[in-house]
Amino acid sequence: MSKSRQLSRMHFVAAFYIVLCCTACVPALEDMRVAPGSPVSFSAVGPAGDSGTKTVYSGERFNVGTTQKYERVDWVVDDCIRVVSVKCPEGYADYKVTKVSGNSDEKSSAQISPAATSGHGLTWGDGTHDFYAIYPAPGATGAPAGLIYTGETPTTVTLPIPATQVFSSVETSGTLTKMLPDMNYAYMYAATRVNDPSANVNLAFKPLFTAFEITVGSDGADELDLYSFYMTATQNLSGTFTVTMNAEGGSWTLGSVTGGSTRIDVNLGGTEHPTKVKNDKALTFTVFAVPQATISGIVLHFETSKGPRTLKLKYANGDPIEIHAGQKAVIEGLQIPGTVRVYTIEPIANLDFWGINATSDNFTVRSYSTSIYSSTPRNEKWKIEYSTDYNESTGTGNWYDSPTAASASWLGVSGASLYDGSEETLTASITAQTTPASSKIGEIQDMRRDALANTPAVSSNYDLSMYTIHGDSRSRPVTANCYVVKAPGTYVFPLVYGNAIDGTKSDALELSGVGKVHNRNAYWPGGPEGTGIPSDAKYFLRRFLNADNQPIASPFIAEDLNIDYSKLDVIALWQDGSNTTGIITGDPTIVEMSSFPLGSYCRYVQFNIESSKIRQGNIVFALRDVSDSSHPKILWNWQVWVTDEDLHAQEVEMLSGSVQLMPVNVGWNDIQGTAKKDDYNERRCYLRITQVGSDGTTPIEGGAQAIVPVWQHKGIGYTFYQSGETIAGYGTAKTYLGSSPYFEFGRKDPFIGRDYTSGTNARNIQFIAAPGYTIDDGNANSYMVNYDNSIRNDQGDVDLGLAIRNPHIFYDSNSHDHKRFWYGGNVINPDWVKGFDGSYAFHNLWNAFSAGLGDDAKVRKTIYDPCPPDFCLPRLNAFSAFTRDGNVTTNTSYINGTFDTARNGWLFYRKRMTGSTKDPSGGTIFFCKTGLRREGSLNGTYKTWGAYWTAERQIHGGNDRAKHLVLRESNSVEPFYFHDAGGYLADSWSIRPALEEAW
Repeated sequence: MSKSRQLSRMHFVAAFYIVLCCTACVPALEDMRVAPGSPVSFSAVGPAGDSGTKTVYSGERFNVGTTQKYERVDWVVDDCIRVVSVKCPEGYADYKVTKVSGNSDEKSSAQISPAATSGHGLTWGDGTHDFYAIYPAPGATGAPAGLIYTGETPTTVTLPIPATQVFSSVETSGTLTKMLPDMNYAYMYAATRVNDPSANVNLAFKPLFTAFEITVGSDGADELDLYSFYMTATQNLSGTFTVTMNAEGGSWTLGSVTGGSTRIDVNLGGTEHPTKVKNDKALTFTVFAVPQATISGIVLHFETSKGPRTLKLKYANGDPIEIHAGQKAVIEGLQIPGTVRVYTIEPIANLDFWGINATSDNFTVRSYSTSIYSSTPRNEKWKIEYSTDYNESTGTGNWYDSPTAASASWLGVSGASLYDGSEETLTASITAQTTPASSKIGEIQDMRRDALANTPAVSSNYDLSMYTIHGDSRSRPVTANCYVVKAPGTYVFPLVYGNAIDGTKSDALELSGVGKVHNRNAYWPGGPEGTGIPSDAKYFLRRFLNADNQPIASPFIAEDLNIDYSKLDVIALWQDGSNTTGIITGDPTIVEMSSFPLGSYCRYVQFNIESSKIRQGNIVFALRDVSDSSHPKILWNWQVWVTDEDLHAQEVEMLSGSVQLMPVNVGWNDIQGTAKKDDYNERRCYLRITQVGSDGTTPIEGGAQAIVPVWQHKGIGYTFYQSGETIAGYGTAKTYLGSSPYFEFGRKDPFIGRDYTSGTNARNIQFIAAPGYTIDDGNANSYMVNYDNSIRNDQGDVDLGLAIRNPHIFYDSNSHDHKRFWYGGNVINPDWVKGFDGSYAFHNLWNAFSAGLGDDAKVRKTIYDPCPPDFCLPRLNAFSAFTRDGNVTTNTSYINGTFDTARNGWLFYRKRMTGSTKDPSGGTIFFCKTGLRREGSLNGTYKTWGAYWTAERQIHGGNDRAKHLVLRESNSVEPFYFHDAGGYLADSWSIRPALEEAW
C-alpha cells in the first residue's frame, strides 16, 4: 500500500562534534622578547575529545562525565532551514524554527514547521528518499545571499566564508570583552536516507566549517591597544567553497575553493576605537574558516599600539598545530608582550659600481636596539660575512668570514672595528678588471649604433613615465620634459606639462585612482597657500605659465587649456639625422591609453623606433593646437634622447658635501672618433651583517640582519685615439668628438648642438625639421636655428608663453644690455610674482623655491626643467671642487683633474683636493668643450669653450648672471659665478644633470 505524508514537523538532533579543545599557557616572558613580527610560541594542551559549539553565543560550556567539554548548539527561532529531496514533488521546501529545547548534555533540539503560507512542506511516499539540509539557509536572518544549492542533484552546495569578518555585537562582562561573531557563517549540514514512508525524518546536524576562538590579553599592567587582527595559514582560509553531501552515511566532501585567500582579517576597533587589553583584561573573538581537511601553518597577527605582534600556533614540544575540518580550536591564555626590544640595522646605501673606473665607495653601518618603553638606543655588536653564491630568491648560499674565502679576492672592506656596535663608516674597494670579456676597435658611433640595434625591443606601448631611465619599473608615474630611450620599440608618454606628475615626491598630491603623484610645486610653487616661498624672495614667479601665457592650473595640458583632443596633433619638430633619414619610423600620433595609470586623465604620444634606424640622437616632439590649420600653435614640446650610455649618477665631492652627477650631458651623442671598446663581465659579492652577542660571534635571538650586494655591473671601457694615430688592424684614427644640445637659462627647449666635423665653420649637427619650422642659412642649407648672428629673435621683452609657442627660436633681448635675459616682466600679472619690477629675470624657473640669494640649497625641479626623470639642474656649488678652492684658474696644479686631448675636455677627479694633493681614488668624471652660444652666435672663440648651467642665478653689481661651470679656450676652469663674470641668461649652454635630492 502506498503511503504519502506531509512533513510538518521534523526533529533535529544538533551535535557539533569537535576533536580538539585547546587551552594555552605562555612561557616565561624573558624568553619571548623578540622584535615585532618575530614568532612568539605558546603551548596548546588539554584533553582531546568531543567538544561543541553553538549557532548563537548564549550557551555556557559544560562537562559531560568527568573530562569532556561541550558548547551546546542553540537554534534561533524563526530562522530558516532548507530541506531538499529530489524524489519529492516539491524538490525542496523551507522550514522555520518554531521551538528550541536544550538537554542536559551537548544536544539541543528544534521543532520546525513549513515556512510557506500554505503550511505545505515536502511530501513523499514509497521508496528510498534522500534528504539534505543546510543551516542557516536563504531566509535566515542575515544569511549570505550567495547561499545556494548548485548542480543537477541537491547533494552539492556552495557557501561563502569572507576574507574580512565583522562581529554582530560586543559584550563586556567584568574583565572579559566578547566580540560576538556573525553566526551566519557557522554552517551546519544534515544528510540522511529514509526507506520507510511512515518513518520520521531525523536530521542530525554537523559542522561545515572550522572555527577558532581566540582569547588574548597583555603581559603588562599598562593597557595595550589592539587595532586589528589577521590570521594566515598554508591553506585557503576564506573563499567560496563547494561541498558534496552523501545521504548514505551522512558524510561530505570538500570541492573547489574559488576566490580563496590564505588570510582572514578582523577589525578590532582600528586606531580610532581600539580594543584595550592588559594582563587582567582579556578579549575573546571567533574566526570562521573554510573546512579544509587540515589547516596548518597557522599564524596569528596582531596590530597594536606597541607595534605588530606575531604568534605561531605550536604545541609545547614545538610542533605546529594542525586543525581539522569541523573542529573548533579554543585558544586561550595568549599574552601579547608589551615590552619588546626592537633590533635595527639602519639601511645601508646600495654598493653599486657602474663602469670600470669606480673602484671604491663608503658605506655606514649603524647597529642598535631600543625598548618600547625607552627611546634611548643601545649599540649592538655585529659581524660581517661574505658570499658569492647567495640566491636572493631562495635566500640560500654559503657564507665566509673573508672575501677571499668566498672567492671574491677582488673585493676589500676596510674601516673601523667591525664589532663595537657604534656607527661606523667602512670602505668597499674593488680591484680593476684587467682582462675584458671582449674588445673591439672601430668608429665609436658605429659601435654605439650596433649596441642599440642589438638591444632587445621593449614591450609594445612602453610607457616612459612608468620606468626609470635605467629601465627599472615604477609603481607610480613620473613625467618629464626629457625621456631616455635605450632600445627599439613602440613608446608612449602622457600629455603632461613636463615634471608635473611625480610619484616620488613626499608632498605629492592625490589623484583619484592613481595615488599621490600630482607634483603641484613644479608649476605652482607653494600652492595657493604659498607654503615654502622664501620670505625675502625677489623676482620670484609664483605661478608658472602655459603657451597662452596664463597660470597653469592642471598637470594635464588639454584639461588646463580646455581644448578638445580632436583639435590637437603632434609632430617631430626636429630630430638628429641626415636630410633623408631620421630616428623614428613614421609620424608620432596621439593615442588613448585608458588602462594606463594616467589614461583616465589624458592621452599619450606614441612613436616607433625600429632597430634598423636606431642610433644615438635626439628627437623633439611638439604638441600643437590645429584649430586654425593655417596657423598651428605649439602648446608644449618634449625631448626624447636615444642613447646607450650608462647614465647612473656618479658621486662628486663639492667644497662642502657632495652631489650625484650624470656622467654625460643631456642629449649627448657621438659625432665621430676611433675607440677601442672593452666589455667587462659583472662581479657581485654579498655582505651579510648580523647583530651578535658579547662574544662577537653568536647571533642575538631576534636580532636584525642585513644583506647587501657589492655589485660591479657589466662595464664598458673606451680607449680613445687622436686623429692621425695608426692603429694595427684598423688604420688611421679619427679624433673623438661629441655634441649635446644647448639650452637658454630657464627654458626647457633644446637647441641643436655643434658639429665639430666642419672644421672652423661653426654649423649645427645634421638634423631633420618639420615643414614650416626651418630657417634658411642662405647657402641652400635649411637649419632649424643657424649660428649666424643675423638669425636670432631680438624682440626685447619676450613673454614666457611666446617662448613656449616657439621652442625652435633662440631669443636674445639686447634691450636689457648688461642683464641680457630673453624675457621680460612687463607682460606678467603682478599677482603671479613676488618682488618683481621687470628689471631683472626670474630666479626660480629651474628651481621652484630659489630666492636668488646665492644659497647652495637643494633644487626643487620645475616644469621648465629639461632633465630626464629623477634628475634636475645641479645646485649652485656642484662644480666647486673642480679647482682647489673654487676660484677660476689657469694653473693646472690648482685644477682638480687632467686634460684629455683626444676628447677635448677635462677629466675631473670626483674626490676634492686636500691642500695641493689630488685624489684619483674615486675615479673621474668627464666634461667636454661642447661650445656655447652667446648672443645668438657660435662664431669666434666660443666654439672651443665648454659651458654648463646650474639651477641658480644671482644679481650682483647690477649684472644678472647665472652660476655655472666654464671651460675656457685657454684651458682655464671657472667652477661657478664670480661677481661680474658668468653666463648671460640669453646664452645657450650645455646641461649636466644632477640626481634629485629627496623632498
